Order: sequence, then C-alpha cells, then structure tokens
Amino acid sequence: MFPMIDIIDNVIIDKTSINLLLSKIIEKFISVHNIKKEAHEELMAMSHLDPEISDIFKSREQLITEKISTILLNSGFNEYHINEQVHIIIGLVDNYCQVVVYHKHHDLNYNAMKDEIINIIVKILA
Repeated sequence: MFPMIDIIDNVIIDKTSINLLLSKIIEKFISVHNIKKEAHEELMAMSHLDPEISDIFKSREQLITEKISTILLNSGFNEYHINEQVHIIIGLVDNYCQVVVYHKHHDLNYNAMKDEIINIIVKILA
C-alpha cells in the first residue's frame, strides 16, 4: 500500500553523488505514482473523508520520515532537525510527483524543476 517505503530500503548515501541518487529516487517515485495513479487518487480521497484512513497515512508518513532520517544519519549527515528537514523534503518530492503525474502544466520545464528540487534538497541537508 505504501511502495515508497520499499524504494528507500537499504540505501547508503554517498554525499559526493547525492544529486544522481536523488534524481534516480525522484524518477522512481514518479514511476510508482504513474503505476498506481487511480488507486492513489482513491486513497487520497478516502484519507480526506475517513479519519482512520487519514491516521494510517500519517503513521506511514512518519515511518518514511524516520527511515530516511536514519539512512541520512547512518550516512554521516548532521542530526540537527533531521526529521523536520526530511519531512520538508518528502513534501517537495511528493508535490513534484503530483505536478508531473496529475497536473501536466505545459508551460513548465519539469527537468529544470527536478534540478531545482535536487538543489534545494542538497542545501537543506548541508
């Protein structure tokens, strides 16, 4: 139900190649959003209507935050506000995936947007 958790399993982050890793992860997230498009829309609608479903989403989001934070800490990143930084990063990546998969703005350069998101993520984690 939450394939994003599996994508980040067993990742070790090398700070010298983080841009490439982030690009691959973002592309994988987009791919998952595309594959599960209808199911994702249904689940999101349910999460807005049903408090129990909403709680499941919140707990999974917290699990993803904790897993990514642990991976970053194990890879030598600074622990200062790491959970908050990761939560912001998840929001950026999820928003980008939503725009690419669902919104389809023809006047936006999605490759440039992805590059900007990667630059922002690297700055957040610096």
